Order: sequence, then structure tokens, then C-alpha cells
Amino acid sequence: MTGRTAISDWRADEPQGGEWYRRAVRAHMNCVENLPVYGAIVVAMLAARVASPILDALAIIILIARICQSAVHLLFEQTNVVASVRFAFYFAQAISMLAMGALIAILAQG
Repeated sequence: MTGRTAISDWRADEPQGGEWYRRAVRAHMNCVENLPVYGAIVVAMLAARVASPILDALAIIILIARICQSAVHLLFEQTNVVASVRFAFYFAQAISMLAMGALIAILAQG
């Protein structure tokens, strides 16, 4: 947009931009990678016609943990401690998604 470089110079398969830009790209890719899993859970929930306050709470936990994981990715230089905090937020999402899947299976049966 500033004319300093051509749009065609920006390639997804090459490292570009500053460290913050690269962290932003990785945070975006983390979101994209997890979206199909969460989407499948939502489709299963809708197909099974189940609803529960626990499912709602788990969905909120996933959203908050996702926002926190992206914020940590973007705001801090990546050290072992920062990466561990970021992983903790990812782990909270993964456990919540597994719990949602299990709860959907249980509620769909009964």
C-alpha cells in the first residue's frame, strides 16, 4: 500500500517481516488449524440436538484461552517461559474440546 514493495513479493512460504509480524502469522495459523476441530464439535452438537450449560461453559473457556494464547503470542518475545504459558492456554483449549466431545457423546445417548 505504501509502494515500498510489490504485493507479489510477499510469499507465504518464506519468512518475511519483523519478528512481531511472524508471530502474528503463527498466531493466525494456530487459529485456522484449530477451527475445523471446533467446527466438527459444533456440528456434532447440533446433529445430536444436545445442549448443556457445561457445553456453554467449555465453549467460553475455549474462546478465552484462544484469545489469551494469541495475545501471549503477539505481545511477548518468545522465551521458554512465554512458550510454556502459551502452551498452557492451548492445552486448556484441547482439554475443553475433548470434554465437549465426550459430553456430547454422553448426552446424545441419554
